[in-house]
Amino acid sequence: MVNTIQDKYDIAISYLAEDEELAFAIYTELGEVLNIFIYTQHQEELAGKNGVEPLRNIFINKTNLIVILYRNGWGNTGWTSTEEKAIIDFGLKNKWEGILLINLDLTKIPNWFPESEIYIDFQKYSFEELIGIIKLRAQERGGEVKTITAVDRAKILEIKREYENEKKKILESEEGLKRASAEANDLFEEIDRICIEITSESSVRFEYKRQKEFLYQLIGYKQDEKLGSLGFQVNILWHQKYSNSLNNSKLILSKIDLGRIVYRNDPIIMEDLLFDFDLSHTMQNMWKNNHNNKQISTQKLADDIVKMIIDFKSS
Repeated sequence: MVNTIQDKYDIAISYLAEDEELAFAIYTELGEVLNIFIYTQHQEELAGKNGVEPLRNIFINKTNLIVILYRNGWGNTGWTSTEEKAIIDFGLKNKWEGILLINLDLTKIPNWFPESEIYIDFQKYSFEELIGIIKLRAQERGGEVKTITAVDRAKILEIKREYENEKKKILESEEGLKRASAEANDLFEEIDRICIEITSESSVRFEYKRQKEFLYQLIGYKQDEKLGSLGFQVNILWHQKYSNSLNNSKLILSKIDLGRIVYRNDPIIMEDLLFDFDLSHTMQNMWKNNHNNKQISTQKLADDIVKMIIDFKSS
């Protein structure tokens, strides 16, 4: 069920693909009482109209409040770059009122965002508190909370149902198996690309190698004044348990303490992080962290993995 574009929205949300789960959660939580625009629910209609100008028009002229789910990389993709330019125009037009920036990962906020404006640190609020803040700001901007009708609730439930059914259909099919293994391969290639870029453009050195088809390994060493040479290893394994099902298949990220190299200490597994292959609400390939159920893109996960080695060497 794809919604038609409306004349005016109470809220328009801008976000990266990896934060689509959060954007959709906000949409389904508040969509019954406020008119909310998220790209997921209008992508077919926008794509059919060479979506850049209609999208700009929504963010500049057709919303009372803009909510930015902000993290490192926002503004650097095709759609968020378009939205960022439109949001700046909206800010100039409305004297910078009506923009709520939610900082998801403590990244430095963009230079154009006024210092006088307050932004929200996502880490300090629960989801319920975040919903309350957005709802209050929307009301301050003229949004009228509507009475929840049976039709409103049915629309939201239908959106959820269609998404869950489509996702289940893919994940339980041969297509799902192929997509998962291909995405694991893309992850290893992205790790490789990042490592090559770092070691070719800086003096930072560490070992990185694809050991098997679905096993990648990174090893870093550093010198400690008291303990001597220390080692740290990260293994990334795509474990597909069955040949015809994704059940119990996991991406396993193991952080291993190699101890003091000169004494040949036994390796100690510090932590195993588990990820499921998953799909976003636009059916894009994602990984879901088993610890917090948050989705993450392959590009972001690859970057986080390499950072583990860099952080070890710099600590």
